[in-house]
Amino acid sequence: MMPRQQTLEQAQAYWAERLGCAIEDVRRPGVTPLPNGGELATYRGAFLLRWDDACVFTTPVSLFPMVETAIRNRTLGDIFDGEFLASLFAPHVGRIVGPAFQACADASDFRPVDTRGTRLLTANDIEALRRLTSACAPDEWADITIESNRLPVFGCFACDELASAGTLIAWGQCLRNIGIVTHPTYRGLSYGRAVVSEMTAYTLGRGNVAQYQTLLGNASSVALAHALGYQQYATTFAVRLRDLPEEQSGECA
Repeated sequence: MMPRQQTLEQAQAYWAERLGCAIEDVRRPGVTPLPNGGELATYRGAFLLRWDDACVFTTPVSLFPMVETAIRNRTLGDIFDGEFLASLFAPHVGRIVGPAFQACADASDFRPVDTRGTRLLTANDIEALRRLTSACAPDEWADITIESNRLPVFGCFACDELASAGTLIAWGQCLRNIGIVTHPTYRGLSYGRAVVSEMTAYTLGRGNVAQYQTLLGNASSVALAHALGYQQYATTFAVRLRDLPEEQSGECA
């Protein structure tokens, strides 16, 4: 299944703005190579957004001629591949993030579950949030950008322990991206699902579209999204590069 047409158009508009391209580029069949633009204008890396049979492939300006030549006459299947990307950008590759699952939910998709008392966290919960931070791997925490001073932050408790926490980040005008982390002791016990359900309801109740991203290889996270009605609409790769000219700087998912 796919999200409603209006929801897809909102997601396409967001990605076109973020990548600094036209919506027609996002929809065009085949691979459309472009120099980094929009929010990624100073990104030290390459980014690929695959939408059905269309793919926008953005790269730093300094590497664009090389990439444009290298992918000429190659198929989308050839290019949207981690091994190919590693070879293409060698020896500049720092880290390849992907393939990543991009999904969204609107009111017609959403299937809520028991939120188990999930609520907005307050200043009184900072110590519990710190304990959750300490229990999780640093890269897990960095990926979801939960900060006690960035609201809203939602949490679900198991007795006095914060079992799972999540936050919402504005993606453009309409999308709200969900970040979620669960204490290792409480994984697989539906605490994360409860928090995501509450955040999804909160987002939809304010007239926005809920956005969810995770690695396709993270089967439990993908299953959580599907269980709540999220529909995949795109797949992405982010290729973080090193040893590029100084004019190229910045970060991306």
